[in-house]
Amino acid sequence: MTDRTSFEVIPNRLYYVPLRTLPKETARETYFCIDNELVYWNFFLDFGPLNLGQLYRFCTILNGKLSSEKHKKKVIYFYSGTHGHKRANAGK
Repeated sequence: MTDRTSFEVIPNRLYYVPLRTLPKETARETYFCIDNELVYWNFFLDFGPLNLGQLYRFCTILNGKLSSEKHKKKVIYFYSGTHGHKRANAGK
């Protein structure tokens, strides 16, 4: 991963990064995003974070990536859009 600021979650295994464009998977890196899959249901004029049900769904997705044989030797990048609302819902 070059020219991007990533945040290490699990050393050499899992990172978070806000991105403007969709990245391409490589032999050493895989990417996933929840921006369109897990959308925050606002209560008033707020914008996040996600509710516990959606957090559980995120954990299920993440555990699937971490335990997948396909991604066993890859660095996993969880990414979101760069807008503040997308970053807040991603937990960063």
